[in-house]
Amino acid sequence: MLINEIVVLGIATLILLALLLILLIYLIIRKALEIKNRKQLDQLKEEYQPILFSYISSGPLTRKIQTDTLAKKKAVEELLGRFSDLLEEKQMNERLTAFAEQHLGKLYQKQLRSRSWSIRMNTLSYIDGFQMKSMLPYIIKILEKASSSDEEKILCLRILASFQESQLVDYLNQAAFLSDSDYRNILIRLDKKRFDLCVLNYHKSHENMKYAILDVIGIKKELDYTSFLNHIFQSSNGEERIRSLKAIANVGYIKEPEKILPLAESDRWEERMIAARIFGIIKDPHFIPLLVSLIHDQNWWVRSEAGASLLSFPSGRDILQDISKHDEDRFARDMAWQWLHKGVI
Repeated sequence: MLINEIVVLGIATLILLALLLILLIYLIIRKALEIKNRKQLDQLKEEYQPILFSYISSGPLTRKIQTDTLAKKKAVEELLGRFSDLLEEKQMNERLTAFAEQHLGKLYQKQLRSRSWSIRMNTLSYIDGFQMKSMLPYIIKILEKASSSDEEKILCLRILASFQESQLVDYLNQAAFLSDSDYRNILIRLDKKRFDLCVLNYHKSHENMKYAILDVIGIKKELDYTSFLNHIFQSSNGEERIRSLKAIANVGYIKEPEKILPLAESDRWEERMIAARIFGIIKDPHFIPLLVSLIHDQNWWVRSEAGASLLSFPSGRDILQDISKHDEDRFARDMAWQWLHKGVI
């Protein structure tokens, strides 16, 4: 009985060792093939780089680049990817796009139908980087396909934004799964004409898209939208109101400062914080007493913003010195001291 068990165990061990040996051989062969393919790819890139760069930077190809194999296409893809990160001149980018569409278009059509999610995502990233507008019908198809992942749809929407496609707004209004940061990353790519269309459709938009529109106005510091921001501030509440206030502060143009005054006593700490920031932007000495009051606020963020704004006034350092030495509120003293010594080693 014991001998039989030992024999069975020995056979099982031999089988396991054989399987491990087969796996090891497979991994060695696979690694060797990867090294060989990488070496071939690097050789192709070294051969193609001067020819391709010469074409993109100055004009027609002096020597033809063959892209009749997958390895050659991948070499071209990697080179174009590197160039697209470096080039800024419009004409050069147009040549890069034309070359990519001619030599990689069919490959990308095939890869967008791949069962591999990572292959589809990488392909979309290259289409975005190379600005391949000829791929638009395939981008739309992925966007409208029910089985497409949210990540694919988000990348497709970013591509449409880069292409400045007019139908983007309709797709954005249907994309309820997007977060405000997703919307923001898409909207930031739009030119003024397309972004104006989003602003015109503001009240029809999803909540997260509204937040993103306000954020992008603040990021771009668009003075043309100050009246719009003031309207949203006066007619909204909650997070929408706070986002509009942040945008107003970021733009830096305060049309009616007197309407900001009540925010210094708001029940919401976010509004008090932004009020403190805006008082520092306006730099009207009449706001100094309000800022001194706000540096005593129970919320750290409000105190910090008040300290920063006080420091921006000509007399601000003296005021903070006085608070740091003589004020009864230790939190106000600490905040004043922090701003007086900020950046001092």
